[in-house]
Amino acid sequence: MEAAELGVSGPGRRKGLTIEFTDLRLKAGEKVILDGVSGRFRPGHLSAVMGPSGAGKTSLLDVLSGFTHPSLVEGSITLDGEPRDLVRLRHQSCYITQEFS
Repeated sequence: MEAAELGVSGPGRRKGLTIEFTDLRLKAGEKVILDGVSGRFRPGHLSAVMGPSGAGKTSLLDVLSGFTHPSLVEGSITLDGEPRDLVRLRHQSCYITQEFS
C-alpha cells in the first residue's frame, strides 16, 4: 500500500521521520527489560509492535519517545540517520501512553 493510499502524504504535510534503533538495552535494577532490540519505523508505512504481556512493548516505545531516562538505556536511536533530538521528535510526533488511553 502506498503512503497516499493511507492518507499520510499530500500538500501541507510534514516530511515523516525515519526512526532507527540498534541494540537497545534497558535494565530496571537487575531485571533486563530490553536486550539487543533493533528496528526501523519509516514514514508512510504502518508498523506494529506485538508480543505477549510483559514482553517490553511499552518499554520500547517509552525509550524511543524519550520517556525513559537516557542513563538507563544503552544502544543507538537515530532520526533520519542523525542522533535522536528529543525536541525535534516531540515537534513531529505524538505518543499517547497506556495511562491516557
